[in-house]
Amino acid sequence: MSSGVSSDKIDVDVGFRGIYIKALDYDFSKIEPRISITAKLREKLYLMGTYNQMYQFIHLLAQNAVSFPVDFWVPSNQNVNPENSKQLTTGLKYMASSIGIHFTAEVFYKSMDNLIEYKDGVAYLTGNDQNWAEQVSIGSGTSKGLEIYIEKNKGLMTGWISYTLSKTDRKFDDINNGEAFPFKYDNRHNISVLSVAISVRGCQ
Repeated sequence: MSSGVSSDKIDVDVGFRGIYIKALDYDFSKIEPRISITAKLREKLYLMGTYNQMYQFIHLLAQNAVSFPVDFWVPSNQNVNPENSKQLTTGLKYMASSIGIHFTAEVFYKSMDNLIEYKDGVAYLTGNDQNWAEQVSIGSGTSKGLEIYIEKNKGLMTGWISYTLSKTDRKFDDINNGEAFPFKYDNRHNISVLSVAISVRGCQ
């Protein structure tokens, strides 16, 4: 469900989503709120801001200490609550539609709760372990960074390029002496270039 307020200078959209999940013998019901605000600063230039809260009912159990694949997904239960994330994003958008250029630059911050990690001393588990919840620690994490996106959809060359600078950490009271450490799949720099095409018109 969502509702919005719009004018020549600002657009506000507020909504929420209700979720009901039955995982094994456990029922979970959650509400995910969100809000999006776009303000027009000047012609073609906009200030954007969003906030949303999300839940995930399955958990990635990743082993940081070994190189071979021992990661698997486990469901939430009475001992391990669903993962909960809250993300705040703000940035600028420039839209020069007449020449087909769109530019977006955003910074984001996400906090995460009810994350799981192998306890110190546990080598790895398998998806068949029934007591996996006793072998993991429950903690929190953060993810923050910058995203830049440029798109060109007119002219001889079209396509888009994006760059993301991010840092993702995890923190557990009984792992790494309670100090934060990088997530296994932390990807500090990411560059994507897609849909680049050059079209040449023949002479008539």
